This record gives sequence, C-alpha cells and structure tokens, in this order.
Amino acid sequence: MPFDVNSVVRSALRASSGRIDEAGLAVNEALAPALLEQVFVNLIGNAIEATAKGGAITLTSYTHVATEGVPEAVVEVHDTGLGVPAEEVSKIFDLFYTTKAQGSGLGLAIARKFAESQGGYVSVASGLAGGATFVVTLPLRVKA
Repeated sequence: MPFDVNSVVRSALRASSGRIDEAGLAVNEALAPALLEQVFVNLIGNAIEATAKGGAITLTSYTHVATEGVPEAVVEVHDTGLGVPAEEVSKIFDLFYTTKAQGSGLGLAIARKFAESQGGYVSVASGLAGGATFVVTLPLRVKA
C-alpha cells in the first residue's frame, strides 16, 4: 500500500536522534502535508456531503496486478448518496467545477492531479440505483 513519506522521514529522525543530539544539531522540518491523506480526506468529505443521514460510506482497499504487470494499490470510497449524474461525470474532475453552493471545485481536481503525479489515477462510477464509487489507483513500484 502507499505510505506516508513524512512518517518514514520522522521515523528516521527518531532513529538518528542520539547522533543529532551528540552533534549538537538542530533539525528543522519543512515537510509537505500528508498529500495522499488529503486525497482521501477530499473523497470522504464528498461522500459525507452526498450521503443522507442513515446512509453508509464503505472504504475498501486491495492490491492487484495491472495489465502491464505492475502491482497497484486500489482504494475505493463508496457512498449511498444520489450518485453522480451521467452528464456530470466528465466534468467533476475539472478545476473549479462544482455542483455545490459552497464548493470550490478544487477537491476532486487536486485528488486526480496528485494521483497522476504518482503514476496513478482517480476514477468514478455511479450506478443507476444511486451511490457513487471513487477509485484511487496507485502503482506500488516506482517506474525505472
């Protein structure tokens, strides 16, 4: 599964803390926020807003091997809301596109751009019975 780079860096700092202290050094962190976490915060936030009280949000993760032979991590965020109308599906990942009165149109665009920057993608499926499933797919290996 994808991991939080910041956690790994902080763990390495903890492992090196004795040497850092001995050397009398200060460590300044300028680590980016947990970008991958923000993808899922955006998707879960959308699911919360789309789902009526008493509904459900289901998170599923798994790995599989893509047709190119690259192992991938897949995370699905499914809600029992009204779904995404067919005419909206092609637009919802566009920057500044929103159907919400208070929306900025940034959340899904940012989620998709981040996934693409990691060699992955975000897609959506919406069923006739309602509900939407957003799928984040990321490669588990860095391309050489």
